[in-house]
Order: sequence, then structure tokens, then C-alpha cells
Amino acid sequence: MRHMPGYAIAAALLLLAIARDAGATTRTVCASGCGFTTIQAAQNASAGGDTIDVRGPLTEQGIILDRTLIILSSLPQAPVVQAATQSGVATDRVFYIAPGVTVLMQNLRLRNGNFPSGAGGGIAAFGGLILKNCTVSDCVASSGGGIYAAGLLQLIETTVERNHAFAHGGGILAQG
Repeated sequence: MRHMPGYAIAAALLLLAIARDAGATTRTVCASGCGFTTIQAAQNASAGGDTIDVRGPLTEQGIILDRTLIILSSLPQAPVVQAATQSGVATDRVFYIAPGVTVLMQNLRLRNGNFPSGAGGGIAAFGGLILKNCTVSDCVASSGGGIYAAGLLQLIETTVERNHAFAHGGGILAQG
């Protein structure tokens, strides 16, 4: 695995912070009573640099992130974002991050993604991915059961556990 120099990681975090401070919008997501009921709808309504605040557990799969975002939870306990209510039942991964995009995820528990025909059961990151205080668990893929990363990958106080890959990288396959 090729490691990104500390300055590259710091630069990515700085860009996200600048975007957040430069008039970015925070969109809330929860089952009811928030601005959006799905992360995908919140992402579609967002501009690069916006923040999506997940305020409760969600079951959603195949979320495509095609712009630089911060996805976090402001709740004291990290909510679950799951592709299905049980492992092995979902028909897609939880998140796909497009090339050229950097996403910071913070204080989330991602689980039960299932993508046996490809890479990244929980998250397939073809752009940059920074996970802070997250858990990725119980996901399945051909490679990179929990996380597949083709670009920048940084894990800060993050747990990757109980994931499975049929070929390579049960928890993480990092090729960036």
C-alpha cells in the first residue's frame, strides 16, 4: 500500500475545512422531521463542500457521492447507515465515491453492504476518503469487503471489522 505524505492528507482536510467555512450548507437527514430522508437526496441537492448531518439510523444502499462533501453525525452516539437490516441481504454497497471527489465521513457506523461482483462492499472509493471515528462492519465484496480505496485513504480512530472478501482484502483493499 502506498502511503500518502502527511502534507497531502493535511491539504485534503484543509480543502474540506475551507469549503465548509466558505458559505457551505448543512443538510440534515433522518427518517422523518429533517430536510431529507435519504443521504442520496441530500447529496444531490448539495454543492461541493457542503455538510450532510445524519441524525438517525438509515437503511440505504448504492449511495453515489459525486462531489466533495462532509458526511457526519452531530449525535453523541454514531447512527447506523446500513445497506440492509441484515448482512448478506443487500443488493449493493453502502457508498460509492466518484473519482476526483474527496469525502470526509465522521461519527458513523456503516454496515451490511453487499457487492460480491466487485470491489468495496461497504465503501468503494475511487476518489479520496477520510474516515474519522467510524465503524465499517459486516460487509461483503469480491475484493475490499469493507473498504476498497483507489485513491487517498485515511482512517482516524476508525474500526473495520467482520467484513469478508472472496478474493483480496477482507477488511480493506487499498490500491491508491
